Amino acid sequence: MTNNPLRRASPAASAGPVNWRVIAAERNANMARSDVEWAVNAKGDGIYLRDRQQSDGGWREWKPEPGEIEATNEVVARAINAGLPMEEWTRLVRNGSITREVQKAMRGLAA
Repeated sequence: MTNNPLRRASPAASAGPVNWRVIAAERNANMARSDVEWAVNAKGDGIYLRDRQQSDGGWREWKPEPGEIEATNEVVARAINAGLPMEEWTRLVRNGSITREVQKAMRGLAA
């Protein structure tokens, strides 16, 4: 298995049922950020990112904006096609470049 999560087989392609608790625990163990964490949703059929330090104690599930998933997929595909190393991808995520690229792609999809 590769270290690049973008190139890993999807859980749907694996044999047997998906254990979302194991996947969330694995992702949390490898996460560099301490302000968010992966959690299993109430139905137990998926995971989502949640804010650990929300002042009101409630945790909100992330909901993508219209076109955000498509735009993100477009940016990821461009990075994979360019052979972008995971270290560079991580650096671009941390400095906000990936977010800006996704926002540009969203504007392009809306046009």
